[in-house]
Amino acid sequence: MLVFILPSLHLRHAQSTACSVRQELPDSNVVVLEHGSLGSRMNQELASYQEPYFLTLHAGERLLPGMDAFLRTELCHLPEASAGCIFSPTTPDEGGRGRFQPPRGPLIWRTDAVMAPPSPGFTETVLLPFESYILLDKQYQLNTAFTWTSTRNCPVVPAVSSPLPWQKKREEWELLRPLLAAPIQVEPRTDASHKVPLVTILLCTYNDADYIPWAVRSVMAQTLPDWELLIIDDGSNDRTPYILDMLYPDHRIRTCRLERNSGKAHALNSGLYMAKGSWLLELDADDWLSPDCLEQLYSKASLHRQAGVIYADHVQWEERKNKQLIYQGVRTAVQPFSTARVIEAGIPIAPRMFNTAKLRSLSGWNTDSPFGGRLYEDIEILARMSGSAEFLYVDRALYHRRIRLHSITHRFSDHYSEWLNWMNAGDNGAAPNYE
Repeated sequence: MLVFILPSLHLRHAQSTACSVRQELPDSNVVVLEHGSLGSRMNQELASYQEPYFLTLHAGERLLPGMDAFLRTELCHLPEASAGCIFSPTTPDEGGRGRFQPPRGPLIWRTDAVMAPPSPGFTETVLLPFESYILLDKQYQLNTAFTWTSTRNCPVVPAVSSPLPWQKKREEWELLRPLLAAPIQVEPRTDASHKVPLVTILLCTYNDADYIPWAVRSVMAQTLPDWELLIIDDGSNDRTPYILDMLYPDHRIRTCRLERNSGKAHALNSGLYMAKGSWLLELDADDWLSPDCLEQLYSKASLHRQAGVIYADHVQWEERKNKQLIYQGVRTAVQPFSTARVIEAGIPIAPRMFNTAKLRSLSGWNTDSPFGGRLYEDIEILARMSGSAEFLYVDRALYHRRIRLHSITHRFSDHYSEWLNWMNAGDNGAAPNYE
């Protein structure tokens, strides 16, 4: 039997687990996985695997005598409709004490279930930046077509895990669980209707190939299905065209490639021209939406159709050098909306959903600003919009913002004072010295 061992912070934990497997299941094939390639390595092994079941263990877990007999009994009684067996060990936190740990996930997997379409195998890192949840992600995928058995009593000693001080596992899990658990409902292009979407989601990208799939997945998970997603590729020279070709075959997704890189404002205006929705939500390629984002924002918009912008709070994540994301907390938006406070902070509100007609009446984003609309175009459009349109706030964190060390905003942060002088001079066509 194939046995995968998921890594921890310390190699010795995986080695200890592997040793116990070889002792209790001597005929097994043990594969110790490495961070950054969990899904791809498991899929590689499973592609040629012929046995009906396999196991997944976490580094630090230890098999006890009797595991072989337990497996024989469990597999004999596993229902045909079951994808496997979930191991739910008692954790110290269950009594309200100790450090929180997310659910462990399945122990035993039925190979045919895991490799069945439409999503065969485990999710690879480019589609799942939180790879520690790879087992739970697959468990949720299989919930719609299969059942699970579960056990608290099996000859496995749970790993003793101590998250690092900066890891806020409880908050992380509570924020990610709704997205991981959300069913993905693809509307095939062959079934395309002519129904006008309620909301256009506009995603402009330049060399963000590794981030796009997670952003798109968050769109596919929306509880409000009446959307269209416009992806404008602003002349990328990385793997972006390949990634766009591999997206879900859904008629609500449209892509457009600009031949040369012209800057964010220009790309946004291209999308504004194509948009069909009466409301337009801006989504950065490296960010993502909470599953109820559109539902909550549109619920407010439907009661205030003449409003200019609907906005809410967002969750902030810091990306480390290894692309690991660290929860930084909820950032509460300015409310009531104040252009002066947004400009002072130098950070735009997110999410922001525009009234498409009002946005078009302002001719969209400004491409004549300093830096050609490549920087601070998000703050500039909010400033112009605030002069003639109502801003309405939804008291929920509905957007997830990733702070990247090498993003264009971080790399050119010293340009903000020059841009601010231009704004205060009134050269953007709006009133200077915002109050």
